[in-house]
This record gives sequence, C-alpha cells and structure tokens, in this order.
Amino acid sequence: MTKSPAPHVGSPKPQGDAIVDSVSSALDSPRLLIRASAGTGKTFQLSSRYISILRLAHPERILATTFTRKAAGEILERILLRLALAILDERKFRELAGSVDGTPLTETECEELLSRLTGNLHRVRIATLDGFFARIATAFSLELGLPIGWQMLDDVEGGSIRHESIAQMLDEGDVQDLRQLLSLLDKGERDQGVHEVTLSKVTQFYDLFRRTSEEAWRRIPEPQFLTAETVREIVEELAAFPLDQKRLMNTRDSDVARIVAAEWRDMLGGGFVKAILFNNAEFYKKPLPPELVAIYRRLIPHIRASLLVPWARRTAATYDLLRRYHSYYWSRKQERHSLEFSDVSYALASFFRKQSQRGVAYRMDGGIEHVLLDEFQDTSPPQWEAVRPFAEDACRAETGSFFCVGDVKQAIYGWRQGEAAIFGAIEQELPNIEATSLDKSYRSSKVIMDVVNTAFRGMPKHDALEVYELTVHRWAAEFPSHDTALDIPGYATLRTFPDFSDVAGESKKLTTASYVADCVKKLAAEAPGCSVGVLVRKNATVNRIVFELNRRGVACSEEGGNPVTDSAAVQLVLSLLQIADHPGDTVSRYHVAQSPWGAKLGFTDHTDDELADALAKQVRQQLMQRGYGAVLNAWLHQLAPECNARELQRLRQLVSLGDTFDLRTTLRTRDFIRFVETQKIADASEAPVRVMNIHQSKGLEFDIVVLPELDEALAKAPDYYTLGPNRLAPPDFVAVQQSREMFALLPEELRAAYDDAMDRQCTESLCVLYVGMTRAVHALHMLVPSSAKPDFSRTTAGLLRAGLAPTVPPTPETELYALGDSNWYAKSNVSAPESVEVKVMEPLRIQLAESDASRRRQMARVTPSAQEGDARVKLSHVLPRGNSTALDRGTLFHAWFEEIKWLDESVPSDETLRRIARTMPIQNLNVDQCLREFHAMLRQPQLAWTLSRKSYAAAGDISLSEPVRQQIAAAPVDLEVVNEKRFSVLVDNQLVSGSIDRLVLISRNFQLLAADVLDFKTDSIPESDAELQELIAFYRGQLETYRRAVSRIYQLDTSRISARLILLSAGRIEPLPPSNAAGSR
Repeated sequence: MTKSPAPHVGSPKPQGDAIVDSVSSALDSPRLLIRASAGTGKTFQLSSRYISILRLAHPERILATTFTRKAAGEILERILLRLALAILDERKFRELAGSVDGTPLTETECEELLSRLTGNLHRVRIATLDGFFARIATAFSLELGLPIGWQMLDDVEGGSIRHESIAQMLDEGDVQDLRQLLSLLDKGERDQGVHEVTLSKVTQFYDLFRRTSEEAWRRIPEPQFLTAETVREIVEELAAFPLDQKRLMNTRDSDVARIVAAEWRDMLGGGFVKAILFNNAEFYKKPLPPELVAIYRRLIPHIRASLLVPWARRTAATYDLLRRYHSYYWSRKQERHSLEFSDVSYALASFFRKQSQRGVAYRMDGGIEHVLLDEFQDTSPPQWEAVRPFAEDACRAETGSFFCVGDVKQAIYGWRQGEAAIFGAIEQELPNIEATSLDKSYRSSKVIMDVVNTAFRGMPKHDALEVYELTVHRWAAEFPSHDTALDIPGYATLRTFPDFSDVAGESKKLTTASYVADCVKKLAAEAPGCSVGVLVRKNATVNRIVFELNRRGVACSEEGGNPVTDSAAVQLVLSLLQIADHPGDTVSRYHVAQSPWGAKLGFTDHTDDELADALAKQVRQQLMQRGYGAVLNAWLHQLAPECNARELQRLRQLVSLGDTFDLRTTLRTRDFIRFVETQKIADASEAPVRVMNIHQSKGLEFDIVVLPELDEALAKAPDYYTLGPNRLAPPDFVAVQQSREMFALLPEELRAAYDDAMDRQCTESLCVLYVGMTRAVHALHMLVPSSAKPDFSRTTAGLLRAGLAPTVPPTPETELYALGDSNWYAKSNVSAPESVEVKVMEPLRIQLAESDASRRRQMARVTPSAQEGDARVKLSHVLPRGNSTALDRGTLFHAWFEEIKWLDESVPSDETLRRIARTMPIQNLNVDQCLREFHAMLRQPQLAWTLSRKSYAAAGDISLSEPVRQQIAAAPVDLEVVNEKRFSVLVDNQLVSGSIDRLVLISRNFQLLAADVLDFKTDSIPESDAELQELIAFYRGQLETYRRAVSRIYQLDTSRISARLILLSAGRIEPLPPSNAAGSR
C-alpha cells in the first residue's frame, strides 16, 4: 500500500548517536494493527514501518519478530535492500519516500540510515519470538530457574533425552503401579510395547500438560453404577414389554442382548438409547411408547457410568503418566544444561507475570520501545504471555510504538499450538490500537482473486456440513472481498480426476500421482519460463509426485527435502561409521567389504574381526583428530568415481552435515548416524516445478499453482478435546480422544468441547485451502475426485464444488468451473528460458567385489540353499512356470508372509499387500490373482493353525522331542516372531549366509527354551507321494543348515530347535524329525 509523503512534523534530525526519540508523534499511526490478506504486501508494510522508526530511534530499541528464521532474514534483507536501492535508483527512492512516515525523506538520509544499520547489525533485534526469548533467558537464567550455560536442544539430542527419561521412569517406577497405569492408557490392548505406549502419549500430550492444571484432567464425572440386581430387573422388564411391530421388537431384543453382554458403547451408537438421547425419543420419525422410554431412562445412568468412568480414568491416567515423565525429563535437561524453546517461553511468561520487564533493559544493554510483530496469527498463548509486557509498555510509552500484522485466514499452525484468537483479541488487550485491513493483492491476477471470493463466499451452499455448518457459514460471512492492483492475465479451473474407482489404497495414490505428473508436465510445457507450484497436504504425496515427474524427465525440486539416507553412497558411509561404533556389526562389515570402497579401505574380508577392530579404531582416531567434516570430505573424493551426479550431491550434503555436527561432536559415531537420519536436506536446484506441502508454500508465489489433494476431511478425530474460558486462557477441561456420541453423556457445560475441536480443525482446513489458492499469480488448477453421485463430500473438494459449481455433476474428467483465458500465457510478459537439457538420473549401482578365496583363510562361503539334497526332482516342481515369473511369484509371496506375525490376531490388508507388490522388481504377475491365491493359502486349515499363536500353547505340533514339548506346555511361554531373520555364521568351517523365512523363539522368564524354524516353499506339489518325499528330501539339507545356524546364533542345543517345511500350494506342513544331537551347537 503506497502512501503519499507525510506532512512535515518538525521532528529533530538524528545526529550520530544523539537520536531524540519522538517517534510516536512522527508516525501516522503509532499503535497500528493490520489485517493483511494474502499477497497484499505485509513485508513491505513492516519494512516501511521499521525504516520510519529507524529515522528517529536506535536499532536496539526496535524489536521486530516473525514466525521463522527464514522470514526474519527476509525482513532484514528487505530493509537493507530498500535503503540501498533508494540510494542508487531514483524510482526506488520515490517509492521508499512515499511509504515512510515523518519528515520528507532525502537521499542523504537513506545513506545515513543504511550506514547506521550496517554498523549496528550486532544490535539489530529482528528475530523469531523464540530467538528473542532465548536472548532474554540467557541474561536471566538464575531468576528463571534455568541451568547456567544452557543451550537449545536439537531434534536428535531431544529425542535421546526423551527415550532416556522414559526408560528411567519405567525402571524406577513401581511395576504394579505402572502396569495398571499403562493398561488404562492403551485400554488393555497390547499392540505396542510399554516404552512405545509411553512415548506415544508423551508426543501427543506433553505440550498440553504444560499448559494445564491437574484439575483440568479430572473433570469428567464418574457416576454411580446400578447394582447387578437392578440391571437384571430392567432387562426382564424390557424383555417382557409388549411391542406390536417387528422392527421395534428386533431393536428391543438387540438392546437386551447388548445389556447382557455389557456392550454399552454399541447401545449408545444405535437402537432405542440413541433415539432417546439424540432424537427426542423418536425412532424412525415416530415417538417411542412413554412406558418403554421410562424403562430405558432408568438404565441410562448405568450406561453413562459404564462409559464415563473408563474415559475419566484414562484421561486422569494420561495426566499421571505425563507428571511422572515431566519430572524425569526436566531433570535430565537440567543435568545436560539443555532446554527447548517452549521451556523458555513458559519460564518467561511466568517471570513477567510476577514482575515488570523494565529490568530487562539494563541486562540487555537497552530497552525496547518499539514492537513490530509479524505473522502474529501463528503465535501460541505462552509466546503471547511472554511478549505481552513488551507490547503493553510500547503502547503506553509516549515515545513508544506498536505495529502488528497478520491474517487469521492464514492461521495454519494450530498443530504447533498457534492460536489465531490472540490476533483478534489484541484490540481489546492493548490500549489505543488502531486497526486497518489490506485486501488488495500485489501478487495475483483479478481472475485468481475473483475465484477466491466466489469459492469462499459460496461455500454455505454445501447442504450436508453437519457439525461444520456454523464454522463454514461464519467464515463465509466474515470473508473480505479481495481485489488486485495488477492488470495481468489469468485462468482458474476446477476439474475432476478420471474414474479411479477400480483401484484403492496405495494403488489409487500412485495412480493419482501419475495423473498429476502428466498434468504438470503438460502445463510446464505450455508455459515455458513460468514457475509451477504443486501444493499438497501430505509429505508422502510430495514424494510420489516428485518420483513420477522425474520418471517423465520434468525438472522439479522438492521443498523441505528428505534425509540424505536415500542415497546408496551415503548408506555405505554410514555403514563404515557403524563399524567404528560397533565393530561386531557383521551386516555393516559385509556392506563395506563387498563394495568397491572396501578395497580402497583395505577391508575386503568382513569375517576378519581383528581387521574390523583396526578399521574401527582408525576411523575413530581420524574423526577425533580432524572432525567429521574433513574426514567425510576425504571419503567423498574416494567414492566420487563410483557416483552419479545425484549421489555426489548427497555426499556433499553429508559433508555439510558433518561440519554442522562438529560443533557438538560426541564420542559415539552412532550419535552422528542418528543426526543424519533426522535431518531433511532440501534440493538446492532452482527447478521451474516445485512440489511441496501447503505449509511450506507460505510466503511463496508461483505463476501456476496446482492443487491435486483436496479430498481431505475437514476435521479428524483429535488426540484430545479441551475447553476453557476463552482461547487465550489455559484450558480448564481436558478429555482424551472419544467418539462424538460420548459427549452427550457429559454435563452440559462440557459438551461444547467436541464442537470446539471440530471448529478449530475445520477453520484450519479452510485456512490451508486459502493459503494454497492464494499462492497463484496467473493460473490456478484445482483437481477433485469424480463421483457418480452429485452429493457434496465433507472435504475441501466438497466445499469448492459447492462454492464454484454447486449444480454440475462431478463426472470423470469434467471441467466443473472455469474463469479467465486458458491461453493466458500468450498474453503475459513471462519469457521462455534458455533450453536446458534434463537428464533422468540413473540409480547408483554398487557392484559387489568378487570373492577372493585367498583372503578368506581357506574358509568357504555357502548359502543354505546350496545344502539342498542331491535327490533328483522334476524341474517343473521347483520352477512350475519355466521362467522368471515363478521366481517373482515366490519372491512376492515371501514378502507377503513376512507381514504376518500371528494369523489369529491380524491379517495384512489388501492395501498393504498391493503396496508391497508395487515396491518389488516383479514383472508379468497378475497381482489380483496372486492376492486370491494368497488368501486361499491362508484359509488352508494346517497353515492357518501353524501361523497362529494358539498352536504353540501345547507344543504338540512342533518338531521337538517329547521332554522339550512337555517343558513348553508346563506353563505359559513368551513367543517372539522374527520374519526374514538374516544371518552369517560359521558352520563346519564354512561361512553360511542366508535368511530364515519365519523364526519363532519360545521363552519363559527371559530364558530361551526352544525355537521353531519355518521355511515357505511355493513349489507345485507332485501328484505321487514318492515324488513328494523326494521334494521334501531335496530341501532337508537347507533346513538342517538353518537349524544349525539358529543354534550358533542363540547358543541353543539343536535338540531344542524345530524345523518345518511349509508347502504353501497344498497348505501342508512337513516337519523334519527332531534333532537327537543334544548339546550340539
């Protein structure tokens, strides 16, 4: 927003450091709040404000904060650049002079301002809120109760401390007490281990725990239960109640069965109880008999108790677990002198509630009189509590000023505790605030703005919003009309995808990504030189689309990046570092020794323990003497001849990570490995096509925007529900996740927690959609699912259809809405770039070195399959199809069986199985047919029993001696399934390497009693019994080798190791006779 030069105010001109702070009178609006819609130039406004204040104030007296470090850097860069360009360019000078307050600006003053700012960069306070808080906390460590010399935790160290804290808590806690607590938390289900359950709860709830009191977690009432006799009487009355309609009788009978079975949740979700609680006692729009309703109303208090009591105790147990964890976690952070940003925010908020911030000025060598807050809609309540005293003082001081800019329509960080309500409350919280709005875009074409206006204002046409209705209608009513200052061509379209109903799950996602990649390739070709942003909701979708674009040779970059561990060369380096940390890691040793790098390192025999120890010592010494950066750089040059361009780039990025890690080097290389695995490195290329999630696109703009992932639900079940006096105050009610129906059982004042949670999530979904649409400069392409039904889904796609094309059926590949000129590129001033050759990257292939017998100390290397018998069998039984299809089929089935732990507990979904199939190098296989065969195998009685947990209870089917079976059956045992157990062991002076399809370890009280080796075979089954026995004999040697390998690995007598052959085609189990070699290992 460009302003005319302000009238002369008569403020004194600054002379060196003698600056008279009369800024408040020089500014047109000394206390200003701006609601700036997308693309309206908020950074321009903030930089203009900063320069206006800088004319009459020292830099250290100005605080400017924003949400990210990148944005903070951009603000400082914009301020310096505007001053510099104003000195060099007359037009830029006039622009700057027209946008600042106070006396008319001169070129000489621009030079003075730039000189003063660059000479005091160390005093400039342009930072994130967290960064600013950290500076204050460093000066007030003792008062805040923080450890002396503290530093910020990074993700790796933070994760390590969390795991250590949980482990210590579990080790030192009362076993019975913890067992009861965790049973409440996971509702008695043991899908996860104790440590995993605890970590999951900590991740979900710890931030909420820190913002709330214990009382908030204990507000779910615990009503009294009816006596068993009373419940029995009610059941008898219901059963005897006369009803004359079959539907009523069937529903009543179902309710009686549920009462007897104590299936209270099912009663709440259907039948007469649901009708009484939610439908005014009407069932299929007809009133129920009053006498029947009276009987049910006597039962409802018992249902309420049966459902609320477990919910209340689970919520309270969550708090109890978090309280215990917090004490250990905080102690460990104190011991390591490490903190998180949230620790600082909470400490400062508490500190400033007790005393003024005026003492801060002395310790920080200068007070803050001017506060500028950017992106304030994403501020969290603790952050606001900490910065609020500075804002209040700036508003009250005669020489101070306050400036705040944000947009509640772009509040997309609720999952980081961002609270947009703070932005809306500032006018009431701070005195004498003047508010204004900016709704004219300096980014987008009129077409884009018109589509945004039409879509969001038309969303109330959606006729099936249910719980989201109030939110959507409020959003539409408050949505401001957007305009643009630009006269540029544009185009927008809402189209449906093809009919993908014949695919589902992961296959559908891949098919969709492929279609999107085709669309993007076409758009990029039609508009050369234009930037294209493909904006999605999920990171996994980013990966799929980037993969498909690369396959099509489209130059693209992935915002945010991935860990460098997606590189084969990096994996090889990490294997060497793993050897340095753990020389006994045979897998890492094998990896390094069998690569071309192994010869350069002088390590080609992975079985040589002395050589591995020497190599590990050498690597550790190099790292200690030279640091990770230097050592990794040397290794890069060794590996470079074997790498393609992408692998080389990843190695360079690994070197950069090494330089970073050198600042906090530890003595264990495993710490660096963990660090590398958690760091995401962005693609440095400036490709015309960029793929990212919508959160990462904040602040960016693209000539063309593609939104292909709009079928996301408006809200999902949150981890918890909260309620408070207002959204700025800490919640005074907390409840862990439950279904909507459960809230009807709560006291009336607490029922709004569900609607509040849905309102928050729906609002954030609308904000994310708004951010995505407003990134577009010229063209906006929105893709939504097709459907045979005209109904609106409760998704962003449904809202867009309601807003833009409410009457157009969403048939496949249909343009539901279009606005503007589809040939906009021909009328734009975007020029085509020079031709750039795009090469499709070939994957790095590490060729394993040939084995040299002279380096193996006369040790032969064999595989278990080499131990198959000499019996002659028909080739058709082993390879029934006569080509590689049979091998692919066997490989696929083995991968699918790897997903099975216990068949009587869970079966992998078809979606999972298809996903596995797509990741495998198989050809000419009908996956649907294979799925049918796989399910048929699982229905074979013998196979189903063998893969069940129950089959091991009596140990009757295990191929073991009778004494061992009796020992197993004597008392309950612990069972552990290890699928695809890889090994490399010495057997009879031969190195045997292989993989066991399924290994079941049987133990009691942490003592291994026995093991069961199962080997899957997909061979066709001979018709004659003689040929079948020949086939079994053919595999006997392989199974005996597995048995001996397990004996060596687990130090278990072979007499305690069962071995069974699973003939999948016939569903037959063929056990090997028990080994009589007691004591053999």
